[in-house]
Amino acid sequence: MDNAKINRRTKMTKMILKDSLLELIRHKPISKVTIKEICELADMNRSTFYFHYTDQYDLMQQVEQGIIQELNAYINEYIDGKDPIDEYLAIEKILEYMLQNKEVFIALLNGNGSKEFANHIADMVRQYSINEWLRSGAVELEIAEYLYTFAELGGSGLMIKWVNDGYVKPPAEMAALIIKIIRGGVASFMDGEAENI
Repeated sequence: MDNAKINRRTKMTKMILKDSLLELIRHKPISKVTIKEICELADMNRSTFYFHYTDQYDLMQQVEQGIIQELNAYINEYIDGKDPIDEYLAIEKILEYMLQNKEVFIALLNGNGSKEFANHIADMVRQYSINEWLRSGAVELEIAEYLYTFAELGGSGLMIKWVNDGYVKPPAEMAALIIKIIRGGVASFMDGEAENI
């Protein structure tokens, strides 16, 4: 059998196992998902599963890593070589990718997947939302860690809410909202209050 045929078969097997896992974690936590359930849903035997993965957590980790790599590649198509990086464009592209792969993100961000995946998304938001501030000197290095935490948790939290609410706002509108909140916090939404803070 030639290598191209084996590679296609391996890709197909891994895709079916991935889809089976994602379907299961839409309904219950990864800790409650069994190899038997994944294999039954995939219509594969356990030896096929174990040929590719050690357990459901290994499968989950590889699925998440693949999504993060694809997402980074997608974003880099638009921002690669740009200096400075347009934070709005970067966040909009993250959201566009999430919308294009909405079933995957619904499964991974509904609270049943691993927390590490949400942390990876949060790191991306942080990276794109504050880099320009630090580069321009608009933010003191001393308070950068606080801003990092705010941008990371706030931005990813908004993205998770957006996914769980069913992607009701378009990516461009959601990106603008995330940036507005990160840049101005609550004060940016309160008429006349910003000056009093």
